[in-house]
Amino acid sequence: MESSIPVLDVSAISLIHVDPGKSHYDKVGAQLKDAFQTWGFAYLKGHGISSKIVLDCMQTARTFFDLPMEHKETFSRGVERIHGYSAIGREVLENKDIVEFKESFDVHSLDKRQLLGQKEFDGPIQALSHQTVILAQRLLQCLAKDLGIQPKDMLQSHSNMFGQGNATSLRLLHYPPIDLKNSKHQSITRCGEHSDYGGLTLLFQDNHSGLEVRRLDGQWIPVPPIPGTIVVNIGEILQLWSGGRYRATPHRVRGGLDSESTSRYSIATFIHPNNDTIIGPFGSDGMSETNGASKTALDHVEQRFKDTYTP
Repeated sequence: MESSIPVLDVSAISLIHVDPGKSHYDKVGAQLKDAFQTWGFAYLKGHGISSKIVLDCMQTARTFFDLPMEHKETFSRGVERIHGYSAIGREVLENKDIVEFKESFDVHSLDKRQLLGQKEFDGPIQALSHQTVILAQRLLQCLAKDLGIQPKDMLQSHSNMFGQGNATSLRLLHYPPIDLKNSKHQSITRCGEHSDYGGLTLLFQDNHSGLEVRRLDGQWIPVPPIPGTIVVNIGEILQLWSGGRYRATPHRVRGGLDSESTSRYSIATFIHPNNDTIIGPFGSDGMSETNGASKTALDHVEQRFKDTYTP
């Protein structure tokens, strides 16, 4: 299955480089700008994130979601928290009458006391989180010039990722097999149509398809797994920062041909600016233009979580 989503070579800013340098940031930034204005999505190759760490984290997801429900529920995130386990049906992204057949574990803090409490779980999660933060910082520096902000200021606005005062999180996702014939639910999907809340999302997929993005003409385009790549997409905050030039494209996860017999796993890192960051397009002075409004990143994400999670 092929996709129209562009595949970008970002090896110039790969994690293998200690400091890529301004010219490389500008080069990759031009590619990202075109992709985000047209699609809001892209595949990244040559990123430098360890494939072993990704595989280890995928195995962590499989092991955790195989645990008994009563054990997983001890990690329940509830409505007010952005860290912990969400059972099937807890998240409603599209329509409350449609059951979203997925479960997830959100990692907001890398403090060992708040993770899963076992070395074989926590190690891969911490390792992948650290590498995705470095890549995200480099991608944000690539975009800074086009957004009219100094790279150092862009980094400062994201200085607390996975820490206090920032909503960045890594999410382990499991889409169980869907038994449509015997399901008690009349309407069921894997993940409803939605756009992401934050700035950037970095997604690692297993080898099962299902992700789709909606073009401006309303047509749904598949985003199948491509080995060795990461899918990156724009969230609502970066759409606002860009004055609407970058697209927080609606997307969904549908059940593929094998969805009745096979689980699908993915790992997403949702990159957010610090909670006190003002949301609005950047002006010529590098400050966010809000036309008198003072909506912060925290205001935005809190409202979106309230809209999404059921008690």
